[in-house]
Amino acid sequence: MVEKVFESERLLFKPFSSLTSKEKGIIIQSWSNPFNARYNSTKDAKKSVLNISKLTEPTFKDLNNFYDCMYYRAVFDKSTNQIIGTCRFGKYYRTSNNDCWDFGFNVLLKHWYKGYGTEILGKVVKIARQDGIKSFIGSADAENIGSYKAMIKNGFAYDGIDADGDFVYKLDLAKAENKKDNINQNWNDYIAKLKQKLGLQMFEKLENINIKIKEIVKQIQNGEDENQLANEYYKQLFQE
Repeated sequence: MVEKVFESERLLFKPFSSLTSKEKGIIIQSWSNPFNARYNSTKDAKKSVLNISKLTEPTFKDLNNFYDCMYYRAVFDKSTNQIIGTCRFGKYYRTSNNDCWDFGFNVLLKHWYKGYGTEILGKVVKIARQDGIKSFIGSADAENIGSYKAMIKNGFAYDGIDADGDFVYKLDLAKAENKKDNINQNWNDYIAKLKQKLGLQMFEKLENINIKIKEIVKQIQNGEDENQLANEYYKQLFQE
């Protein structure tokens, strides 16, 4: 089976099996970065990347098999051919059919705040529409502002709280895309729910943390060592 390469305005989505050892190493490092690892469940990044590299394209024949119902892609910037992140998308694991999808994405820390997460999800939504999928579900840690921003900008709207206590956002693919007014309303609604969940003091602390993360990302973009900065500042921001 030929593995598909997907394309968006700025990005190429390549199968893991096509990656070089160096590219796999970049992904492993990114998945291990504490700022990225905070919001994903990967315990052994190297093992996960190597196992995903062996997977074939999903057939959606075994709906109880997570890996047979999920696409995995490494994401590259077309203009530089640099890897900027990864994504997965396919059948929502809490359903018994395959016409509802979910997703996940990871962007290298040095490429945060460039709109890549929104563009990745936008392409994934287009693929789902083309495949006749009826709805898209997204959930993340309530504090994962970047993921919710990407969802809301792509028309997702609040749909409750899941068993883990995370906000659930849903996109009905049978409906037209949300207008800008709805997007703004949904964003304000998310912020209000986040403040309520965290309390004002913790919400303000989170805002200050995100300001500091932007400063760290800028330092990395200016050539400072990502691993050193990430580990040093993660301990300061989250473990003190």
